[in-house]
Amino acid sequence: MVVESVLEGIQAANKLYEKWSMGWWTTDSGVEGHVVSEVARRLYLQRDNGQSLLMEVPFSAIEEWSEAQRQRGPRRRTLHGNKRADIVIFDPDDYPAAVVEIKRSWSAGPCIRDLKRIRDLIIAYGPGREGSLGMGCLAFMVDRWATEGMTASERVDRRIETISRAVENRFCSQGLALEFQRSDSRRYPPRYQRAQEQGEGAHAAVCIALSAC
Repeated sequence: MVVESVLEGIQAANKLYEKWSMGWWTTDSGVEGHVVSEVARRLYLQRDNGQSLLMEVPFSAIEEWSEAQRQRGPRRRTLHGNKRADIVIFDPDDYPAAVVEIKRSWSAGPCIRDLKRIRDLIIAYGPGREGSLGMGCLAFMVDRWATEGMTASERVDRRIETISRAVENRFCSQGLALEFQRSDSRRYPPRYQRAQEQGEGAHAAVCIALSAC
């Protein structure tokens, strides 16, 4: 249910912001925190019995609470510093079970770096080291506007295909299972097209999930 809740949360966040702003989307404004909050809300509402979640959790806390065996040698470079996870889901015994990272939109460099951090968190603090962290997600919204030759939904589909190929070519899961999922596209309402003097638009949510095999 984690992936489904994340996808629903991203779409709901954009629909709500569109209503508040009379037609703007989350990709138009620096409102990543709003998206994170709506995703957290969906995860909470659809959680299993006994699960809980925290936001803005330091990687150091995930390490401690996972009770993973410490690996010999230096820590992976991606886990250095004061980095935090946007959302951490805890199992009924209060162990971190999953991390969720949210971006407003796809940018290859930063998003690939986030995928590497998620991967390395699972490898370092997951079942392979007798830790509790079993999965992680990177999620974002894709939006496009119609052109003379393509509808907005067709352009969203093409953009998502391009992102999928970029992940395949530039990211190594190092043995973790990788799942690439998306939501259905939603069209820009005609009333806002008229009010904002915009053309046909569409948006969809994408979630890239990594999990221990």
